[in-house]
Amino acid sequence: DMPRGDFNRSLSFLGDGTTDGAYRVLWLGDAAALPLQGWALDAPAVDDLGPDRTLAYATTISGTPSIAEQWAGSDSGATSNLARALQTASDGGTARLGALLSPMAVRYVVVTVAPAPDPYARSRASVPSDLLAVLDAQLDLASITVNPGMRVYRNSAWAPGITELPSETQLPNGGPSLADRTDLALQGSTAVLTDSTGFAEYKGELPDAGEIYVASAGDGWQLKVDGQSLQRNSAFGWSSSFTANDGGVATLSFDTPITRKALVAGQVVLWILVVVYLLRVRVREDERTDLLPVAPVDPAIDAGPKTIVEPMALIDVVMLEEFAEIGVETVVVDVDVALDFAVAVDAVPEVESQMPDELRAGSMSPEDSEAFWKTGRRGLRRRSK
Repeated sequence: DMPRGDFNRSLSFLGDGTTDGAYRVLWLGDAAALPLQGWALDAPAVDDLGPDRTLAYATTISGTPSIAEQWAGSDSGATSNLARALQTASDGGTARLGALLSPMAVRYVVVTVAPAPDPYARSRASVPSDLLAVLDAQLDLASITVNPGMRVYRNSAWAPGITELPSETQLPNGGPSLADRTDLALQGSTAVLTDSTGFAEYKGELPDAGEIYVASAGDGWQLKVDGQSLQRNSAFGWSSSFTANDGGVATLSFDTPITRKALVAGQVVLWILVVVYLLRVRVREDERTDLLPVAPVDPAIDAGPKTIVEPMALIDVVMLEEFAEIGVETVVVDVDVALDFAVAVDAVPEVESQMPDELRAGSMSPEDSEAFWKTGRRGLRRRSK
């Protein structure tokens, strides 16, 4: 059964800071307890949750999971930087995990220990005790008391998803060292372009000249200030930055590759073909069912009542036998009466032979036959007396 409460109620405060700019929430915990699909975390120092348990991680944009975030994408590319930062912290390589997460705009870290907050959880997931110990030891992650079914940490070193840094800031282009994977200039930076229309377009006004950092992967990002396009630079090996010499009205958008549009259009056409094919198969099956011959009904199987019409001659014979039984019952001790009955029985053929052809047995109507035998019965009774 589904729990009556979910994480949206306990974590409703996550969406209160959207005016500070877009950010991400990093989810960690047993894969069975996460409220969305995630990726398995390969960190031997903290990922042992017991048999048939997997430590997983996932991200959401500015709050709790939405419908669009219920399916995990690929864990390659920029997503691997999250796992890399967690692995560094779990191995004791840093005490400032928040700084490593700041280029990814991670503002909160949520660790789930149950499928739902208390008191709605009906079962308990495996508690990642080793992971919680590592997070508690980080200097830039502050624990927030929310609910016993989860642990929440606020990143004091976070940076907005789109931020403006001081002019002439040189962001590293990625590398093996910790200095190549973060920058102190991100901490305390100001969010810009907070007016968003979906996930691929942001608008706003730049206050002055500066370095615009975009914490999103892909080389298709384009920034225009007062209608003039700015040159894109690579940052941290996966994100983007733009150098703005002056302030003004700016628009940040993502130019979707033509190949992706072609793939999406191909998927739409493929689904249309599948639907048309299924409809045609259904129509053919219905027509085939309508044209099937109707099986003849076996008269022997018919359970309805039957009316048996006996020939009139058979009815007459049965009635003669009835008269014979009456004669036997009347014979008690008087021999003459028995003889008279025999004579009466022998006289029946004579009477029948004297009847017209239309009144012979088997040829008269049921009403005439009944009247005839009533008359014959009275005659037999008189003669038996």
